[in-house]
Amino acid sequence: MTDAIGHDDPARRPDPPRCTHWIGPERRYCGATPTRFYAYGYRCAEHNKIGRPGQGGAS
Repeated sequence: MTDAIGHDDPARRPDPPRCTHWIGPERRYCGATPTRFYAYGYRCAEHNKIGRPGQGGAS
């Protein structure tokens, strides 16, 4: 059976995209999954710039 991308073997599937938020003091990228793609890159729920309702930012 193949997956949605057409890969037969699950071991050959590409890694899921990781969060590209830069954590300056730690000098590393967040790297969390799952992510969604935004115009500024892949971001996890904690690091999207759009914000979440009730936590400031856009609603």
